[in-house]
Amino acid sequence: MEDARRRSRASSDARTLYVPLEPLNALRGTLSNILAVPLSPLLWGTGQPEGKLARCEYGTCNTRESLQDASMERRTPGKACKMRVWNVEHQGKLARCEYGTCNTRESLQDVKKDEILNMINNLGSVYNDPVKSENSYECFWKVLTIYQEQPKVLDQHLDEILDKLTDYVRSEKFEVKLKSEACKYLYVVMKVRRYKVIVKRLPHEVTDLPLILELLQSPQFGDEDWQARHVLLLWLSIVILLPFPMAHFEGQDMVQDPLVERILALVKKYLMTNNLYNVAAFLASQFVMRSDIKDIHLKLFLDWAREIIIDTETNESQKAYSMSAIASILKHAKREDILPHIGLLTEPKVLSSFQDSTSSLFRKYGMKALQRIGLTFLKPQIPTWRYQRGCRSLMVNMNAAGDLTNSVISNQSPLTNDRKESHIVTDMPKDQEQNDIEVPEEIEDILHNLLTGLNDTDTIIRWSAAKGIGRITERLPQAMANEVVGMVLEVFNSREQFNAWHGGCLALAQLGNRGLLLPSRMKDVVPVILKALLFDEVKCYASVGDHIRDAACYVCWSLARAFDKNVVQPYVKTIASQLLIVAVFDREVHCRRAASAAFQENVGRQGSFPHGIDIVNKADYLAVGVRSNAFLKVSKFVGQFEEYTLPLINHLVGNKVGHWDPELRILASKALNNLTEYAPQYMANTVVVQLLEFTSNMELNIRSGAVRALAEVIYALSVHFKQSNLSLVDALGVNIIKEIEGLYSKFSDRRQFRGMGGDIMKEVCCHLIKNCSQASLPLHGHTIIVSWVRLVEDCLGNELVPVRDAAVSAVNSLFTEYFKSDPPQYPEYFKFDPALGNIAKRYAEKLQSNNQVLRSGYAMALGNLPNFMLTNHLQLIISSLTQCTVITPSTAKWTDSRRDALAAIRIVCSAANICETSPDYLEKLFNCFLTALQDYTITTRGDVGALVRMEAVTCLHFLTVEKHFLALYNFCYAHHTQILCFWVLFSI
Repeated sequence: MEDARRRSRASSDARTLYVPLEPLNALRGTLSNILAVPLSPLLWGTGQPEGKLARCEYGTCNTRESLQDASMERRTPGKACKMRVWNVEHQGKLARCEYGTCNTRESLQDVKKDEILNMINNLGSVYNDPVKSENSYECFWKVLTIYQEQPKVLDQHLDEILDKLTDYVRSEKFEVKLKSEACKYLYVVMKVRRYKVIVKRLPHEVTDLPLILELLQSPQFGDEDWQARHVLLLWLSIVILLPFPMAHFEGQDMVQDPLVERILALVKKYLMTNNLYNVAAFLASQFVMRSDIKDIHLKLFLDWAREIIIDTETNESQKAYSMSAIASILKHAKREDILPHIGLLTEPKVLSSFQDSTSSLFRKYGMKALQRIGLTFLKPQIPTWRYQRGCRSLMVNMNAAGDLTNSVISNQSPLTNDRKESHIVTDMPKDQEQNDIEVPEEIEDILHNLLTGLNDTDTIIRWSAAKGIGRITERLPQAMANEVVGMVLEVFNSREQFNAWHGGCLALAQLGNRGLLLPSRMKDVVPVILKALLFDEVKCYASVGDHIRDAACYVCWSLARAFDKNVVQPYVKTIASQLLIVAVFDREVHCRRAASAAFQENVGRQGSFPHGIDIVNKADYLAVGVRSNAFLKVSKFVGQFEEYTLPLINHLVGNKVGHWDPELRILASKALNNLTEYAPQYMANTVVVQLLEFTSNMELNIRSGAVRALAEVIYALSVHFKQSNLSLVDALGVNIIKEIEGLYSKFSDRRQFRGMGGDIMKEVCCHLIKNCSQASLPLHGHTIIVSWVRLVEDCLGNELVPVRDAAVSAVNSLFTEYFKSDPPQYPEYFKFDPALGNIAKRYAEKLQSNNQVLRSGYAMALGNLPNFMLTNHLQLIISSLTQCTVITPSTAKWTDSRRDALAAIRIVCSAANICETSPDYLEKLFNCFLTALQDYTITTRGDVGALVRMEAVTCLHFLTVEKHFLALYNFCYAHHTQILCFWVLFSI
């Protein structure tokens, strides 16, 4: 009722403004007359809750409440505006819906608080009805998950929500089923706000302990009540921390087992459960470390878990669950408490049990336990020998910079303040170091196992091993820590074990974050990271290395935060170049974004990256997110700076031109085209030579990519040198021109136009022919032109669409450049192929072929012929193309050829200006296009006739744009095609 009254007040307070839209209403009248259907006037309402606009699909959401309150009304009688909240922000910020925005000052939790509490209060009336109970739970879950991204907004109402839910569990008057339902609601709250926060807010009184134990042991809890058990186990983990001896909690009932035994039994029981083992392990770590429990039961529990782990008959899952309990105990226990029992966990059977396991869960918890065992052996301390850059807080650095009065220091960037005392590396005397730090022998075995974990097949295990190496190294003396760094660097020696490269990068990042990589090691670390940034190995039909490149970016990010700019200065140019190469040319989006973030961090922390600010503004998170944008636009912007031009070009030529992904080969060739203007001489003297060498490579990807890239570079060079009034022959040299001319013969002699890669080579060679023709390569009158024409015509009948499209795109450029004048000017052509004199006629005859592919290819080729070839054969071409659109019994399903013929007619009409020079063709064309509109061919592919109809509509639109709409309208009216008459009017 309260919600209804609030909605009513909001609706009455809002203003509605009806804006007359005269032009649109005039159009409404015209449409109403044409269609003979009355149309309502257009309405636009605007409301301003809290002085700001809230828009919905229909007009305005007039309300003073925030968007998520579903009380917004559409200004149409009897209709409600159903708006879904898809993203919300914190108090006073933007709340968005799928139709518009509503800017209000009321935070989301204030609006939803009553709804959440009402669902909790109604829990007692719906839990017995399965349908109502399920609907209520789903509604509660949907409301709470709104806070998933920003769970902290729940905190101010969290205590009230928890109190209401826990009251159901703590009260004796409610049934077990209702208590279980309340626990499910608690589970949703824990899932959103995380259990570590919720556990601290749960009630923990003496009376709660027997109650929770009773519920956990209740036979009324079935397998479907696992959420309730999850909540109760976490609740028990805070209750058992009450500062009273466990003996005080014992009741008078002598039939039951002692309380301690009951709790341990529950822990062991649920520790072997699939979805409860993690909370049971957390409970075990809290319980066995009580001051009155650990003396007796800690060793017993560790013995019990150890026996399960080393038992050969136990399955892998149970071993993993037991190892999770050990890892949790090692995490929460004090060093002096666990040290007397550490021998139980360092036995060879225990340490080696998880390494060869097939269970990733077992290996993960084993790796966690292993590193925590190593930390238990070593005293916690901050090494005095580590590299200390100084304060890394931006705010503190800025404040410190503001307080400096020295003019030299004040001119330095606050992020790169390199005061001498801020990064002094101090060394303890060796005798004192050996006396203060005792390293047990077990540490060597532990480090060996952690280093082995860097090569694990699972990322989570490599990450855990890397963190363990960093934490343990932090407690070692400098000499041993230096050995650990050396062993981590040895991981990168083998390129076969790509997982080790990823783990090694993670380990280096952890060492760098902790200041354990000294400046003297930079000369060893940087070359390894530069290789990792470009790691890309082809395995079968995929590549391996994106996770390595991502981790290498993480290392660069950590080095920017760890070292002073004077330490990184010698490597700035190479690191910056490699990061930008990954940011703009990497195949994977997460690698490009990681490199962009690392570059930005280096620009901010180091301040010495060339043109860093300009590049950061251009190569941001969103810009590099789209691959084509990163390759073609961002790379062109970065390439204008001379520090990065050659590294970008060399990377494209050496790594991307012959990439296994065809899309990357295409993008790489286009990127080379864009970068040519920044280094034309280098392209002409070096890159072209390298690409010509790659054309002799036996690997298909490299050979085809080189041909495509060569085509793009030649065209880009021709454009550049033409602006400089230089010829391409002078720029490239006669020998290079001859090599380009001989590529076709080389591929043909090696039979590389045949076989599996033959179609790919034909496609890229057509691309080369097109670009060489556009570049006006001086081959006029050479016999190679005849071979090029033969290749293009062969590709016009290819089954693969990309090959046909490449040939079609080459037709116009080839004939325009090398067949400009009458045929007698180049008699050499006809000695080898007399048919070259009647190209248009020969292509028109191909449209009568019994092969649909030939029809499609040659139809599009006719459409792309230059004007001087169309002029003398226009009637033949139009007649052949229109005949190709006719449906016959044998060609009924050839919709592709009919579509391409229509497209060719449109292109020919535009190129030859047929609408102005030959208006007699109009009626024939109209008839052809209107007939095509009735093509409703259906095959196994579906309504394939839609392709023909859409192309026919495009052709009709072209004619109307050419001011012949009146003839088309009269034609439609004469044929009683009223719908098309309306279409013609709308086209105008």
